Amino acid sequence: MLPQPMVVRARTTDAGSNAPAPKTVAQPVKLDSAKLQGILYSQGGSSAIIDGQTLHQGDVISGLHVIEITPTTVTLEYKGRQRKLSLE
Repeated sequence: MLPQPMVVRARTTDAGSNAPAPKTVAQPVKLDSAKLQGILYSQGGSSAIIDGQTLHQGDVISGLHVIEITPTTVTLEYKGRQRKLSLE
């Protein structure tokens, strides 16, 4: 039996002021080999750890876009192709 994924939820008082601005990260992440290592989920601004990098919705890594972060998944897109990563 696999262990249940751990989701960390953060509490915020003002969702608008805590949302990080999209950024471009220098280290490349490949769509086919990207590994989701963790998710920090909050309605004000979630983040995901992918290949050792902390990323936010809207971030771009060498043309790869972080489309959506949910409590258990992250959706990435590269050149019109999407892939949904899940916590294992």
